[in-house]
Amino acid sequence: MRPTQKLLPSSSPDPCSVGIVLVGNELLSGRTSDKNLLYMAHHLTQTGFDLQQACIIPDKQEHIVSTVNTYRASYRYVITTGGLGPTHDDITTQAIATAFNKPLVCFDEAVCALKAYYQTSDLSKARLKMAHFPQGSSLVPNPLSGAPGFFIENVWAFAGIPAIMKVMFEYFLKKVPPAVPWHQKSLLCEVSESLLAPFLEKVQKNYPDTSLGSYPFFHDTPLQILEDSPDTSSCALPHVAQQKKGTTLVVRGRSLPRVEAMFQELSCVINALQLNYL
Repeated sequence: MRPTQKLLPSSSPDPCSVGIVLVGNELLSGRTSDKNLLYMAHHLTQTGFDLQQACIIPDKQEHIVSTVNTYRASYRYVITTGGLGPTHDDITTQAIATAFNKPLVCFDEAVCALKAYYQTSDLSKARLKMAHFPQGSSLVPNPLSGAPGFFIENVWAFAGIPAIMKVMFEYFLKKVPPAVPWHQKSLLCEVSESLLAPFLEKVQKNYPDTSLGSYPFFHDTPLQILEDSPDTSSCALPHVAQQKKGTTLVVRGRSLPRVEAMFQELSCVINALQLNYL
């Protein structure tokens, strides 16, 4: 059994920062609709991590190597998805090995996991490929299909299939130190964000350590119109869509007192402008 790899510190000033690299020609061509980024972004935020950048790149070694090297120097954790399979275009493992200048080596525990999954004592060359990882890596278990993911230093490589990715991602969340939780408060008001813009900018400047997000929305709501008719005193026309528009304002930060203070100032601004809350 290989020893569990020690998680190495990153040069990133933010210990909760994360960058995600989605690998796959099928994502870029539109053949496959990505579900992994939305899932990870949601759960990273819920658990206190800060996803700072994400990208989709093709199954090309030079792209993967350069992107992984850029990301691992910038963020505390890097997560890649896709390219861990048995076929010719599954090259993420080799590319990450190249990025770290490490050879690929066969992991006995991966071989055992694959033999157990396929119920065979003899793995084909294609299946054996999924048991090779960069030297110095630690494995990420895959109870669904046997083929593990892996991590080396601050780079974590997961399968691209959403169900398997979720299992590996859950392992990541259990393995890494817990992040400082986010605090968030939001309000909705019936006004265009363009009218709020100068006031929001002023509030944001007062709280540089806390973020203020502005998100416009448009909703069609049914509106029933009554109209005089020669046959009846009144006639109900079919529901007509009335567009309700406004802005959702979201305050988010690591410090609860700062979030509450910013939210209070924002509420005062809205009240002073005599705007309606939703």
